[in-house]
Amino acid sequence: MRLCFERTYYYQDKEKYGEIDIVITYDENATARLVNRRKLINNYLDDIKSPLVFFNLFVLAGTNEETFYVELMSASKVDMELLIGEDFTSLGSQEVIITESLAKQQSLGENAQLTIMMLGKEYIYTIVQIVPDKGLFSGDTVFVDKNTLISDFYGLSGLNNLGNTIYVDVINETEIDAVFERIKIDEEYQDYLIMKTVNEEINRNRATYNSTIMIGITALVLIALAMVVHSLFPLMSRKVNKQYALIRIFGGEDQFVFSVWIIEILILAIIAGILGTGFAFLVANFSSRSYGVKTIIHLGWWQTLVALLLIVSLLIVEAWARFSHIKKQGIISLSSDVRYQRVKPRLWFFLVLVAFCAITMVAKPFSYPVNALIIIISCIIASFLGITILLYETPRLSQKRKPSLFARFNLKYLRDNRYIHHSLEILYACLLVIVTALSIRSHIIRETATFKEQLNFDYAITNIFDYDDELITQLETVFPVDHTASMSFSSEALFDLGGSELKLFSFCMMMPYTAFVDSFAFTTKVKPTQELLDSKAPFALLPTDYRYTHLLDVGDTIYLHTDTEYGIISLEVGGFFDVSYPNIIYTNLSEIDEYASLFPVNTVIVNSDRDLLADLATTYGEEMYYIVPIDDLINYYGSMYQTAADLALAMVGVVIASFMIVIINNTLLVFQTIKGDYAKLRVMGA
Repeated sequence: MRLCFERTYYYQDKEKYGEIDIVITYDENATARLVNRRKLINNYLDDIKSPLVFFNLFVLAGTNEETFYVELMSASKVDMELLIGEDFTSLGSQEVIITESLAKQQSLGENAQLTIMMLGKEYIYTIVQIVPDKGLFSGDTVFVDKNTLISDFYGLSGLNNLGNTIYVDVINETEIDAVFERIKIDEEYQDYLIMKTVNEEINRNRATYNSTIMIGITALVLIALAMVVHSLFPLMSRKVNKQYALIRIFGGEDQFVFSVWIIEILILAIIAGILGTGFAFLVANFSSRSYGVKTIIHLGWWQTLVALLLIVSLLIVEAWARFSHIKKQGIISLSSDVRYQRVKPRLWFFLVLVAFCAITMVAKPFSYPVNALIIIISCIIASFLGITILLYETPRLSQKRKPSLFARFNLKYLRDNRYIHHSLEILYACLLVIVTALSIRSHIIRETATFKEQLNFDYAITNIFDYDDELITQLETVFPVDHTASMSFSSEALFDLGGSELKLFSFCMMMPYTAFVDSFAFTTKVKPTQELLDSKAPFALLPTDYRYTHLLDVGDTIYLHTDTEYGIISLEVGGFFDVSYPNIIYTNLSEIDEYASLFPVNTVIVNSDRDLLADLATTYGEEMYYIVPIDDLINYYGSMYQTAADLALAMVGVVIASFMIVIINNTLLVFQTIKGDYAKLRVMGA
């Protein structure tokens, strides 16, 4: 599962960036906005192909009906064609090319007008070409000529080497890390964000997180598989019983039957292995399509081999156990006995489980994860035992009235037929799985809505690299705002929480504690002490989940990993807050004198009951700030979790299908065991 997610994220990056290996651009922490590719051309062409320079912006665009955000890409026609791998028409100064998806979404066609507001100005473009989505030119993206744009902004011409984003294709893929490190320490590019297009560490963290979400469903699939295999052998052994008895009667060897049976099972295993591998391949690629990946995801050879070996081993062990049971029975009974296997209720075991579960719930003798695991497992096992007890007592409950012959026949099998009990338990398991999967999906939708209500702001102004308190003053003076606050924000903060791997937080907020309380309506379960607040010591607040999943408590130490001269920064756990989304963390590092310069303000949040998107984008577009509508951001992350929930539903379908096979096998066994009783009823004239 984890490997599938890792490959999905890998190809997601590769499909987005194509042949590009390194990107030099700016972010909220970069001190410069324009970058020159000349030094790359002069000093790096032995290792890289000719770098592609772009001037990219997030801008506000509009038609007569609607205003919306788009990503504007601008470059020379040649650079754009090399980046995307598609032919683009030559552009005039007021002409634009848009993606096919944007055209469909906004009902735009060629020769239509598109208004773009950027860098404090408004431009009206004519759409001259609509290009299918590919790589970076996908979604809400448009393309214009760079030289015309920069000439208009800066009043200069001949700036072919200048832009705010450079795409670098390394000639030898094995040298990507070496070239990346060279550029990173180059003084020419010290003030820019330099990143690899495929970040393996981040992809591993994302894969680990998503596979953890899916681990419960994966466990159910494995359990269902084991149950299917286990249910097949009673059906198969019905035929082996008579074959073994006849061979023994005629003086044959025991091992001959077993060897023939093993060969038969191996043949079935090979067929099932081929079908199962093909099905797993389809599931992996169906999952990757839900993340927008079009590349075919291949299964890992050694993982597939290990899975097949485990299945074959399970089959052989099951066959050996079944054959050992056959050898212990008499020859006559093997050749003629068609009675069903009887089941007896384990009332004392049921009562012990219920008592143990109740004691665990009340006394909480172990850690939270252990207590939760004990309660869940005890309840599940007790519920299955309860089904057997209830069915066993059904005939006694029906003694108040005289049952018919048919009712007696039904009650007899309902009381102690192992196969009927097993089938009803499977139906109960199906119900549990379906309800759980649908509940998770409903929970995601509900919690996404709750998360929106927990944010006391509507917009975030990001990519701020030159923050001054005058920005807050201007916002509160010029715009009808109810609340503003500044923070240092990071979307890729790596923390060591004491586990075997680093935890990647997508929302790391650094701001004064009082501003955090005013800006986020999270219920703080454990608040930082006044002594901790007054001490000005580095501390962090985490979602309550980590108190249980990582066994963290107030006073524990966690570590923030940075690529600065400070390296790893230790923080004290100051408290916990309730939040639906677990990838949020708060720290006060921006308020600590020692670290304040490392985490300057790069984001300002704004709350208002007015629609300020167009006004904010127009006012601060010239500074290359980006205005993020919070509702859109939450919907984006909510859709990611919704995708995971939909994948879980698909896997639930696999579980249910497996359970149905078990029920069919049990039904066949029931029909075989009632033949004798059915014949007696026919003789008696029933």
